[in-house]
Amino acid sequence: MMLNICCLKTGSSRLFSTFGFICALIFVLGMHDVQAKDWIYTTSEGDTLWDFSKKYLHHVKYWSSIQKINNVKNPRKLQINTHLRIARSGINT
Repeated sequence: MMLNICCLKTGSSRLFSTFGFICALIFVLGMHDVQAKDWIYTTSEGDTLWDFSKKYLHHVKYWSSIQKINNVKNPRKLQINTHLRIARSGINT
């Protein structure tokens, strides 16, 4: 009976250790998202910078800035799976 109590205590401390580690990991990963300054958009078939600007930035006038920042060669036909970097401050939700 004494052996069972010792094993229970050891298992319990492992559980709390693991729980603490998971909580710390979630906290650190959560901080990363808060500190992110850019949003990455992955293009899909048919995307253009005009449509992207209108949909996510609520005005088409921003397409040329996105083109320059992301070195987009053809704003009328974006390659599928291209990653566009957009400053979070420019996003209108």
